[in-house]
Amino acid sequence: MAAANNIFLLKLPLHLTHILQPLDVSVFQTYKHYHNLPVHQAFRSLQFEYNYSCFLRDLLKIQEKTFTEKIIVSAWAKAGLFPPDQEICLKQMKKYSDPEPEYELPPPRDDFFRTPKTIPHTLELGQAMQQKWSPMLSSPSRRAFESW
Repeated sequence: MAAANNIFLLKLPLHLTHILQPLDVSVFQTYKHYHNLPVHQAFRSLQFEYNYSCFLRDLLKIQEKTFTEKIIVSAWAKAGLFPPDQEICLKQMKKYSDPEPEYELPPPRDDFFRTPKTIPHTLELGQAMQQKWSPMLSSPSRRAFESW
């Protein structure tokens, strides 16, 4: 039915809609901007409660300013979906991909990961783990690790 009406469905990769979904890329930012204007105006005029009825009063004006052809077409272009531009998509995917780790995990020792049988062996493994892993942990994780 979509194809019969010249509607083409695109499947986007998981967890990348914030960079490839046209609404997320541009339209929602514009919507938030135009929504904030009446909210701020209400506070400036000492109306400290911007409630549901105020929102409904302003909604049509917000939608008229947000959902324009220019903004929607620009959102699709910014996402690289129309006209299709894989360079834009790949550039955005690289921008948000996980960076390469700045450290290497220590090579495993044969006896390092075996289950400790004695208290001295447990203490030795704990100290070895602290020396090797503590620099790689964030400060909250490091505090929790050290208290353990």
